[in-house]
Formats: sequence, structure tokens, C-alpha cells
Amino acid sequence: MARYRAIAQEIKDEIASGALDAGDKLPSLRHACHRWRVSLITAKGAYRLLERQGFIEARPQSGYYVLQQTTREEPTAYPARKRVASPSDELRIISHIVGAGSPDSIRSLGAAIPGPELLPLKALRRYSARVARRSGLSMSEYPPPSGSERLREEIARHYRALRAKVLPGDIVIHNGALDAICTTLRSLTKPGDTIVLESPTYYLFMHAAAALSLRVISVPHIPGEGIDLKLLRDALRSHSITAIVLIPNFHNPTGSLMSLRAKQELLHVAYKYGATVVEDDVYGELAFNGERPPPLLALDTHGIVAHCSSVSKILGPGLRVGWSVSRRHQPAIEQARFPETVSCPALTQEVVAEYLSCDGLKRHSRLMGSKLAQHAEDYYATLQRTLPRGARITRPQGGFLLWIELPQGADTTELFTSLASKRTGLTPGIIFGNHPEARRFFRLSCGSQLSPQIEQAIMRIGEGACEQLNVRSRSNRSR
Repeated sequence: MARYRAIAQEIKDEIASGALDAGDKLPSLRHACHRWRVSLITAKGAYRLLERQGFIEARPQSGYYVLQQTTREEPTAYPARKRVASPSDELRIISHIVGAGSPDSIRSLGAAIPGPELLPLKALRRYSARVARRSGLSMSEYPPPSGSERLREEIARHYRALRAKVLPGDIVIHNGALDAICTTLRSLTKPGDTIVLESPTYYLFMHAAAALSLRVISVPHIPGEGIDLKLLRDALRSHSITAIVLIPNFHNPTGSLMSLRAKQELLHVAYKYGATVVEDDVYGELAFNGERPPPLLALDTHGIVAHCSSVSKILGPGLRVGWSVSRRHQPAIEQARFPETVSCPALTQEVVAEYLSCDGLKRHSRLMGSKLAQHAEDYYATLQRTLPRGARITRPQGGFLLWIELPQGADTTELFTSLASKRTGLTPGIIFGNHPEARRFFRLSCGSQLSPQIEQAIMRIGEGACEQLNVRSRSNRSR
């Protein structure tokens, strides 16, 4: 963690513990330099961060003072609901968000993609040239169906560093994490089987389940905590469930991180009732504090986890390199993908293998996580200033997604439609779980640095939400 962030966190801890109260004066910048043995630039950085986060204020000719802290509540969870997954016009919204040609402000806020300034593009270009020179002959041949041997060796080495017992033979390479998850589900299930999805969850999981003719039981996801383990246990006790699909590390869309204890309890319950856990871990490397949380794969002692991930969020979505890891299910996963995709592109596999072999991933992900922490704080502060009173915003510990709940009466699907013409994007909650309550929620990506253009777009979101609630309030009074 950057030194100025560590100092800011120490001051926040003192505020939380009551050691510093509202109105208390902080040490001057000169005394802060002496106390923490840092430069003036570092001390200023810590105080400015606390200002942006709403913990302190600067008073002219006087110094820095602690502000009264408002209660910061996480967004609420949806009620549980059993349903059959079915495609709908949600796909229209999805295609609008990720479609080519969308204005930058729509793509940067609506789509879960990292800003190009965060990606190691120079290194990837260098490795691409090196691989092309060295492996020209291999371009004329199909890679093995399970993927490049070198890439699988590097991925296995990466997971062994996380204390997961992984061999290259446990791995299948896919065209991204979604392809890995869909193929894994196809290998595990047959039409009519029942799976568990969190609500809310990544929107394409529901459409994947529908395409495979699977029944879906939605179990509430509690923002800030993860899947509701009590209700998951009830669902497993009452139904024959083949698989549980979830995102334990920096969940999409809420950004939540499951605790170690919750992960262990989840695995215990899944094993007890004979369900396979399909883990989506694409954001796992992007912890704000630089401490990568363990994937379920590293905690699994019974072989019930089918782990899926990719480099899309850390090296670049255009590479389309993902993987599944499961010793128990690897043969079935490889067989399930073979009729549709004989193998994945050789060049991008070798480029990613080259990058991993140089041990750049850990260093890069830590640097990226630190920058994303700053992004999240900047976006949070801007949203707090602009959203209607009563709005709730998640405080993630990693990744680059914020989940926002608006007051009763708001409809983010309508808001999405009205703002699209103003080159302003958001992702309405309805596509993350077709539930009436979802209409008050939306997801925002903070993968790009907060620019004046993006700040103006966020202000338009706040203005649109306030206007929408005002219109509904006037309408209700006139009845």
C-alpha cells in the first residue's frame, strides 16, 4: 500500500475508534511529516485523500479538522426467488453497453473494462514481437485442445504460489472466463438440472443457464458479504442442485469480498450436499491493499471447485485468454468444448505465457490495485455529492465496480434510456437479476481514471435520478 494511503488509513482508524472526534484538529502538515517520517508531498497526499473521502476539511489559515461522519450503509439485498432463467429484452441493454461504437463515457461507466492506461500494453507489444519471431512455425499448426502446454505450466505455477495444488493437466484454456464458465456448466449438467445463482450476479450467467435449459434458484447476495449462506443451505437442503455459480472475490456487480470464514463454510455446505462450486475469479488479482485474497480453489480439500478466470481484467480484454481449473472435471470440460472450439489462438496464448514467465503479473496487479483504489475513492466522493439523499454505495476492497441503490421510486432502466442520448452510461440493475427490486439499483465501473468528462457524466446521473424522484413525488402528491 502506498505510504500516503497507509497514513490516511491510520487516521481513519483513529476516527472510527473515537480517538479523533468531529471538530478535532489534525496535526499540521509539518508535524505530520515529523510524526510519520515522510515528505511534505506524502503528508499532503494523505490529507487530500481524506478530504476527498469526506473525513476531514481544510479551513483557511487554520488547518485540517475532522468532519462529522455520516452513516455509510451498504445497499440492501434482494429477497430470494426461484425462477427459470429466460432471455428477454435485457439483451438489448447489454448489447448497447458493450457494443462497438458506443461513446467513451458510456463504455467507461457502463462496461466492466479497465482503462487502457492501467494495462501493460508496452510490455505486451514487446512480448508479442518476441513470440512472433520465436514461434513463427507454430502458427501453422493447431495448439493442443486443452491449450498451450507452456501457458498451462505458467498458470499452474501461479496457482501453486497461492497454495492451490494445481497441475498443468488440470487446466483447459478458453476464449475468456465466460467461455470457461459456460463450457464448465455444459460439462457438469444436462437440460432440466438445477443450479444456484446469486442475485444479483453477472448478467450473462442467467442467459447461459437459459441456453443450457437449466433451472435457476436465485439466492440473495448480501452486498459487502457475499451469498446468503443460510438461504443457500436451505436451497441445497430442499432441492437437488448440481452446481453453484458465484464470484467470491470482488463480486460483479457489487464488488463484495467474501471473508475466509464464509468461503470455508460455503465449501463445507456444498460438499455436504454434493454440489460443484463454479468459481468466477476474474477480479481476484485486483485487491486494493495488494494482498490477493485466496480463491476457493486454494481452500478446496475435496475437489468440488471448478475454478474459472482470465487475463481480461488485468492484461486486456482483447487477448481473450481464459482458463478452467479442475482435476476432477478437466476431461469432461475439454470434451465439452472440443466440438465448438478445437483450440484457442496460439499467438495470444504464447504472449500471456511469456508475460507470466517473467513474473510481471504480481507486480502489475499490485500497482493496478493501488490505482483502482484511488479511482474508487474518487468516484465514491463524486457520487456522494451528486446522488439523491438516501442513496447507498458499496465500498469495495478490490476490482473496479460500484453498486448503487437509489431511494424508493427510482427506476434505473428508465434512467439508463434517458441518459444514453446524453452520452452518459450506467448499467441498470434489472439485467443482474430480473426482480422488481432491481430497478432501484445500478452498477458503475471505475476502471478509468476520473476525468472531467466522466465527472460530468456522473453529475448527469445524479441530476437525472433527482429529477426522476421529484417527478414521482409530485405525481404522488397530486393523487
